[in-house]
Amino acid sequence: MIKKNKKIENAINNIYEEIKSCDYDTKFNWDKLAKMTKILSIKKEDLYYILGKVNLLLMQFDQKCLITIHGFGKRIINPKEHDLLAKKTAKKAVKQYKKAGAIISSTNLNELNEEEQKNIIESANKYHTLEMFTSEILKKKKIGTYNKIDSRSAGLIMDTMKFFSDGK
Repeated sequence: MIKKNKKIENAINNIYEEIKSCDYDTKFNWDKLAKMTKILSIKKEDLYYILGKVNLLLMQFDQKCLITIHGFGKRIINPKEHDLLAKKTAKKAVKQYKKAGAIISSTNLNELNEEEQKNIIESANKYHTLEMFTSEILKKKKIGTYNKIDSRSAGLIMDTMKFFSDGK
């Protein structure tokens, strides 16, 4: 992976500037995206990293989002698809919390000292609480729609995640 440097920053800006004004449903194949970076020989994983950053810029400043078209490249999704993508992403997060909880709960506490046991139990509680909280939000809310209550819920989710994070 290329470390953050001027070449990568330029590649991110090059692609972003070229893509930001494109219409919804515009498709870009991998070769075209690689050429947009203006880096002669770019690895796929570096291109993925760059496109992840470009996607963040598009979402933040242009209300657009890129998705992968497997075996082809990327596509700017239309606004009607944002709701579905947000729901899929949230469901994946719940699955990840469940998986993390399963890993933690499979820990053999007999092999750990008292401090390590305490840390494992705290982690298990965090993963379980976040998984339950996210599941409830998904059941009650239509992810992707906006009203004042949703923005408060989003703030609560972020505050909860910050509260439970270890800052690592």
